Amino acid sequence: MKMKLESMVLTMVVAVIFTSCEKDNITGRGTVQTETREVGAFTKVSVEGSTDIHITQGNSFKVSVKAYDNLLPYLVTYVENGALVVKYEHTANVRNDNSEVFITMPVLEGLSTKGSGDIDVKGAFEHTPFFDASISGSADISIENAVAEKLQLSISGSGDFNSFGFSIKEADVKISGSGDVEITVNEKLKAKISGSGNIYYKGDPAVIDDNISGSGKLVQK
Repeated sequence: MKMKLESMVLTMVVAVIFTSCEKDNITGRGTVQTETREVGAFTKVSVEGSTDIHITQGNSFKVSVKAYDNLLPYLVTYVENGALVVKYEHTANVRNDNSEVFITMPVLEGLSTKGSGDIDVKGAFEHTPFFDASISGSADISIENAVAEKLQLSISGSGDFNSFGFSIKEADVKISGSGDVEITVNEKLKAKISGSGNIYYKGDPAVIDDNISGSGKLVQK
């Protein structure tokens, strides 16, 4: 009876391990398809993983997902605390990921990325009181044309914030990784660099508060 019980337990453990392995790995293959997702209103975008994000300014909300058909069920899009969340669920490792998300939104107030998927923003996002952005992976963020009163930006990874087209009155930038920042600042720039990333800025801010303890530099272009 004891041996039978031990055999049953071993079988269950093996089954759990194989199920976990199967769950944790998925490879993109098949036909590339595009889905339109129904979501509520949002002013921010939060991304995890390797999905590339394309954001365009528009009068209404639209979210379209493009990927291999076997990846689409795992790639979720939903609104939480005012942010559109884009990430994979029920799988920890996605191989051959070709996923892209195309977003149209009226107002953009923040971006957050944890992973390797790049984010590009096009269109005139203007009159934003406060913009919050963070990069904790290798993803790059590029903003073509935007205006904000205040920017709070943190980079703890290797991703870059390539946004000379982003005009800000006051910017608070923190870099603890190797990612670089490109922005335009008009009145006040607060820069804290404890990593190797550089801050390149255009404009002529009257007040510059810099705290540099790493190898990164603050450079006016």
